[in-house]
Amino acid sequence: MLVVISNPHRVWADETRAVFAVMRAETLPVAERQDFDPDARFRSNEERRAPIINDRPGQPQLAEHLITALNDDGFDVGCGDNVRDGHALDDAFAYAHHFIMPDEDLPVVPFMVSRYLPYQASAARCYALGGALRRAIESWDSDARVALMASGGLSHQIIDEELDRGVIAALESGDAQALGALERDRLNGAPGTPEILNWVAVAGAMSPGTMTLLDYLPCYRSMAGTGHGLTFGVW
Repeated sequence: MLVVISNPHRVWADETRAVFAVMRAETLPVAERQDFDPDARFRSNEERRAPIINDRPGQPQLAEHLITALNDDGFDVGCGDNVRDGHALDDAFAYAHHFIMPDEDLPVVPFMVSRYLPYQASAARCYALGGALRRAIESWDSDARVALMASGGLSHQIIDEELDRGVIAALESGDAQALGALERDRLNGAPGTPEILNWVAVAGAMSPGTMTLLDYLPCYRSMAGTGHGLTFGVW
């Protein structure tokens, strides 16, 4: 089974917002992947293609264990049991279903890390969370194999190659001090860049193992530096 560490992108004004949270659900509503439509933003909700949503398996027993174990370990972790009616699981968490295992029904536990201010944990706290998450998984009374995945990042919507390459170097060398010292102001240089915290958490969980970089592609969309620092790595 798979624990996906990522960030909610749809934040509702009437919801309580957690720094860390786990989705405890028997099934996850996952929208089928659609080809990118560059004109969708110019259409009303009624004019857009309605997504096809399928139920994919969650793992509520593991989710509940993680919530209990992490709270006992000093991390205040919230709990959600479903997504809002009529909506699918956030694309950041559904990435694994769309690209990694489109034809498999591997149970998934979404683990949410806030990327929003002011309720955004420091990089050091996210690294420590990763270590606690590993301890929680290892203490689960099950023979199941559990994988971790950081979904999102690195820098975007404005690319910061210097930051990206520094983070990658720290992930490759297992430099916990450098990862924990990432500055909040630098991480929030663009709205999407705090998703680096997902990678920091997985690095903490996998320590002393280190990341092997598969590819880094700074994909620029404009002369102004807009784009996405696409990064792929494995531990």
